[in-house]
Amino acid sequence: RPASAWPRLGWVAWDDPDTLVVCDRRVADDGAPIGVLGPCKKIGPDNVPHKLISWLNADQPDESVADASPFSACHLELDEMQLVPKPVPARAWLVGPSGKRTLLAEWTPDASVDGDRFRLEATFSPGGKWMALVELAIGVGEGERTLEIAGAHLYPTPACADAPRG
Repeated sequence: RPASAWPRLGWVAWDDPDTLVVCDRRVADDGAPIGVLGPCKKIGPDNVPHKLISWLNADQPDESVADASPFSACHLELDEMQLVPKPVPARAWLVGPSGKRTLLAEWTPDASVDGDRFRLEATFSPGGKWMALVELAIGVGEGERTLEIAGAHLYPTPACADAPRG
């Protein structure tokens, strides 16, 4: 398993084993939070975001790396969206022990999403039933970064298909 090059930038937490909470945030160049979280949304298995007015568990974010996975034989690879030499969407891959890559999702933001960089981040529900792929728009400003959650989708956690059978 290669070392992760993907620190988590998006603010994500599991409210319960079937409900993801995502919040926009701003951080300084050193990663320290600026201001308050929000707006925040709840997303369940129906993948419909519901705006939150208040939430009591706001100090419990997922602190794993953005490409962490629950698999021992497989790992995730994330490709940031590229614009040059030609546009290529942000992508999430499941990579098996043989090196076989399976595309899990790809994302190209529409014109209404503001940002300088775009990527997907993964998080897994408690108990491992769901994998959420979070669409993150990163705005690069003077001394700070805006981290907007443009969307998130829950998928049943994929199987590590080419794992050795024992």
